[in-house]
Amino acid sequence: MLFAAVGLFAAFSMTSCSDDNNNNAEPKSFKVRMTDSPGNYAALNMTITGVDAYLDGQGWVNLSSQTQTVNVASLTNGSEITIANATNIQTGVYTHVRVKFSSTASINVNATGSGSGFNFNLTWNVPQEIDIAIQQEVTASTGANILLDFNVAQSIIETGGNYFIQPVITLVTNENTGVKGHVSGATTAAVVFSDGTHTYSGYINAQGNFMIKGMAAGTYTCTVWYNSATDESHTVNNVVVTEGEIYSMGEITIN
Repeated sequence: MLFAAVGLFAAFSMTSCSDDNNNNAEPKSFKVRMTDSPGNYAALNMTITGVDAYLDGQGWVNLSSQTQTVNVASLTNGSEITIANATNIQTGVYTHVRVKFSSTASINVNATGSGSGFNFNLTWNVPQEIDIAIQQEVTASTGANILLDFNVAQSIIETGGNYFIQPVITLVTNENTGVKGHVSGATTAAVVFSDGTHTYSGYINAQGNFMIKGMAAGTYTCTVWYNSATDESHTVNNVVVTEGEIYSMGEITIN
């Protein structure tokens, strides 16, 4: 009887310890952040109505149903927002993220960043749900934390004075690799990096700064296009981008 009682007590103790460990385990989260590859606009206001992730073999899992209006054009030079942060996420491999928008969207075409200028409502050219391919595993010990890049320049289409929205959103596969700098001598400019295989581009903000993340390591030629009317540009050769580093180009002066 004593042996049986000891055995029962031990079994109970082991079960209690196991339950305590499970209760104290940190819930796994799935966070989705958004940044911007800028365009030549002072504002791009988008209303996000939800974010889902696709669990391979299971289906779509809701990460957020919160409605939030975001000026995507303000998410430059390392700025970002969190558009979903769900806890207690089921383990497995997630292969897609879906961002849902309302039909309400507008831009400000004044690129000075002063907030004044002409506002235009945008007409959707595509469905209001954008699907982005990912490959993210959530395990019993790790969650997920991804960064999406909303490419403003490629997302806006202007035809005959009308503006259309066709969001181009991609996954930033290596957010710790890229380049940043400052352009002086120009109020607006497009900055393009090319190594013959890869091409990355963005616009300077109102302060003349730019930052591009998710670049492949390599040696690039940087072309700053600062006068669209005359196709004037300034070139910087041999820009070396190293894996795991945001390289600072410092000041680029337009003569």
